[in-house]
Amino acid sequence: MKKFILKFSVFFIMLIIINQVIIHFLPFWYGNPLFSLKLKYLKNNEDKYNTLFLGSSLIRRDIDPECFDKNTTIHTESFNLGTNGTFNPESYYIYDYLLKKDSLKSKYIFLELQNNFLFFSWFLHTTKIRYWLNPRYFIYSLKILYYSNRPKKQKITEIGYCFASFFEKHFNIELYQGLKTDYYSKYKRYYEAYQPDKREYNGYKPIETDNDINDLKARNLFLADTTQLTHRKEKSEQQFSNHNNLNFNKVFYEATMDLLERSKEKGYHIIFLLLPQHDNYDELLPILEKLPEENKIELANGNTYPELYITENTYSLHHLNSKGAKIFSKSLAEKFNELVEKHDLQ
Repeated sequence: MKKFILKFSVFFIMLIIINQVIIHFLPFWYGNPLFSLKLKYLKNNEDKYNTLFLGSSLIRRDIDPECFDKNTTIHTESFNLGTNGTFNPESYYIYDYLLKKDSLKSKYIFLELQNNFLFFSWFLHTTKIRYWLNPRYFIYSLKILYYSNRPKKQKITEIGYCFASFFEKHFNIELYQGLKTDYYSKYKRYYEAYQPDKREYNGYKPIETDNDINDLKARNLFLADTTQLTHRKEKSEQQFSNHNNLNFNKVFYEATMDLLERSKEKGYHIIFLLLPQHDNYDELLPILEKLPEENKIELANGNTYPELYITENTYSLHHLNSKGAKIFSKSLAEKFNELVEKHDLQ
């Protein structure tokens, strides 16, 4: 029995070592094919851009770099690095890595301030949910969950999902199949759709022209009940007017400030951007309030920005159409201009 336990222990340790070696040689973005494609293009054209937008599909769909650049008072050449489903903590993991490797040449970095979307059942067992789960972000995820205002039952469920995803990553569960289906096939599809090496590319494509089946499904669901948008506008107004009573997640705040301070050390000016049409701002507004004025822009309050909450400017719930994206991008440029002038950010 002792020999069996010893042999099993040696096998187990060797398995862990081999898996960690494999993970070490994978690129840090291996679970995010669209980001991979965009980063590759950016690397090949890094001297061209001085402004970057990072985050989820809200960044990808809502910010038109050409429109933004036309409306800034200082010279900007911007690139949209937004990718689908890239939520916090994943978005923080990506920016954290880029900071560590000095992988950015741009001066201005806009990073989406997001709710912490962690381990939902529809994300489980995918490369996308686990590739960023190194030990540091595993602990960060557990802390974020512990200090969140989620119901206790949901916390317990998501903590279980977190452990399962961490285990799957570090034992390379279905790694080959995941890379094949979640990375290579999607990378090929994105490349064929955008062909960034054959034309001018700024990372943005109007959502109406993309013909993505998931976007089309979301569009149909939205059109079936557009009152959801009105409800979100009203909820944003309510939460903005009562933000002092909302939940403050200190782990979230500390991680945000860590990125801000390290950005300063590297010579980047980071701006945390709060976008419209979220279903909930209760953990975001307390963070936003504590951030320095020169490091934040808010375009989410339905009372202040009603045009970002109307059906005419919306493609699907969360996402603006091309008309709405131009309105948003122009408003973003105007808010940026105010920061540049007030805080001398040139």
